[in-house]
Amino acid sequence: MPNERSPAKPLPPSYVPPNGTAYTVKDGDDWYSVARDHQRDVYALIYFNFQTLMPEEVNWYLKRNVGCNVTKDGQNWAFSSRLKPGKIYIPPTSYIFDPTVITTKPPLRIDWASALNYPHGGVHKTQFVLEVVDAVIIGLEIAEVAGVLAIAAPFVGAAVVVLIIGNAHADAIAKLKKDQMMDGYSLGIVLGVNGARPVYVKNNFFKHFPVHNAVYPEQGKSLQNAYNQAMVAGYATGRKLNNVQIVNLLGDLHARMGGDDVVIQKYGKGVSDAKKWSEGAKQRYYRDAASAFKIAHLR
Repeated sequence: MPNERSPAKPLPPSYVPPNGTAYTVKDGDDWYSVARDHQRDVYALIYFNFQTLMPEEVNWYLKRNVGCNVTKDGQNWAFSSRLKPGKIYIPPTSYIFDPTVITTKPPLRIDWASALNYPHGGVHKTQFVLEVVDAVIIGLEIAEVAGVLAIAAPFVGAAVVVLIIGNAHADAIAKLKKDQMMDGYSLGIVLGVNGARPVYVKNNFFKHFPVHNAVYPEQGKSLQNAYNQAMVAGYATGRKLNNVQIVNLLGDLHARMGGDDVVIQKYGKGVSDAKKWSEGAKQRYYRDAASAFKIAHLR
């Protein structure tokens, strides 16, 4: 059976979003194909219908409000023909999915870390790839539960940036935000697994001012928040890894950086004696390791 959970304050069974256009689902449809065929963003389409992006709540509405009764993967209800009422609603072209942050609370999990659970001999490269938006959602849930980097709360709250803007420049702005999230999450992971103190992270790596962009100057604060929220998410996840996972992840990153010998030569004093690195060398190492993580493991 698909995973379901009733929202705290459910919409009525007959809820029709204001100004929505009814669409009858059919065999072969899914959220992505419907969004594509109507030139809408998939997350905006889901949120417009159910006022949530939580998978368990979306499944609950699909069964109760749409009448879904088949599943293709065993975890999520699927669209099909002959459902009753079998309708979802297409948002108008003027629909702007705002605010740009949505508070979400997914289950606490670090699925990708399972790739790091087993000891590896010698130089190795760990194989996993993360969707950055999912990784940030998970990481912020961990941060909220664990209370790590609480000093960063004024920047973060309990929200995740959603890459949806309702205008003609959506793709360009979404890419800018995704780039900030990838940079922040990668650096947060490296800082977390290396045990950097929260105040050190905030003082040396947070973005304390809006990100300048000549084409979209109004997006500066949003880009800043995207970066800082993603960094907190990465840091929180990095802090939750166990010793075997940390050793394997750092081994993976050093292999991608040219190996331990190259790392020792580049930053000085040896990997095992990083406390004696200069502050400049330490920060270069964090950023270079984050770049290796981003290239290898985020998309």
